[in-house]
Amino acid sequence: MAIEVSATKLLTFQECPYKFFLAYVGRVQVPKGVKAVFGQTVHQLIAYFHSLSPSAQQKRLKKGLTLLRPKTEKAAARYWWMYCADMFQEEKAKITKHKGKIRFEGKKPEEIEREKRLIFALGETMIRKYWRDNVNAPPPIKVEDYFRYIPAPGRFDVFLRGSIDQIREIPYLDGESGNWYILDLKTEWQDYGIEDPRVQFPVHHDYQFTIYSWVFRIKYSRKEAGIIRYPLGYKGTNPISDEKIDKKALISPRSERDFLDLANLIDFFISCQEKEIFFKAFGPHCRFCDYLEVCGTPELITAKPWPVSQIDWGGKLKAEIIAHQLEKVQKLKKFSQPRLKF
Repeated sequence: MAIEVSATKLLTFQECPYKFFLAYVGRVQVPKGVKAVFGQTVHQLIAYFHSLSPSAQQKRLKKGLTLLRPKTEKAAARYWWMYCADMFQEEKAKITKHKGKIRFEGKKPEEIEREKRLIFALGETMIRKYWRDNVNAPPPIKVEDYFRYIPAPGRFDVFLRGSIDQIREIPYLDGESGNWYILDLKTEWQDYGIEDPRVQFPVHHDYQFTIYSWVFRIKYSRKEAGIIRYPLGYKGTNPISDEKIDKKALISPRSERDFLDLANLIDFFISCQEKEIFFKAFGPHCRFCDYLEVCGTPELITAKPWPVSQIDWGGKLKAEIIAHQLEKVQKLKKFSQPRLKF
């Protein structure tokens, strides 16, 4: 019997099998974290930027205008404020189509409002930067390229489903058609542009990118030139070190070894579902998990932080401790075991 696996489900299982169980088996309804909703909204707006019809693109080209839907950077920013305001309408959202409650990091009303203002401001910097970087660029070959019924590596009974953010072409110098690249938009803060194998390792073996590479090669019968991890922000100055920040895109390749690793993950994924094994994978990602309160029932354990300087280790100097230990040894030497009488 054929099994259909979405890329999102597989990546959720990879992060934590119990989270997968709660989301897709138990179907537990919980508020979605504001950062996840923020990322989805940014992706949706950028896809809208590239939604001009071919005829509208031709008219723009004749006038020498950008092929992005907003004609100016200011207009792009206005689109973002409209999308972001709609996102916070939650169940009443008409543009972003977001349904359900949003979970904020803050608890008090003033903290939530401050978080909303930060989301508005951060998103605007990303949208403005994307518009500036792409105002004169050719449109992508594909935007939100949906895929389904793609057989998984090493399996003929498992099919992959999901969506690739963009497929772009970088032409050759002679102007002819060039290489195709898979482009994945990232709103997270983490920067992998540093030329250090240990820093870049998670990108070069990321299962999400491996899925995209595998699907691309089957769907288009060609090998991608690379997978571009495209950071949407940030460009400015570090407020602490005054260092200039301009996150860099990272191009990642894929090989047969990566597809074998993906095949092993899929085998493990199917096996755990058949045996109903959904263990909890605790780690730093728990902090941002939407299911934390459910996973931590009946109550979450919180320890009160204690300043290290206030910990009392006994207050004795090393010399005093050694003297005390030697005194104990001397007493033991004087101790004799009484003879047993029969």
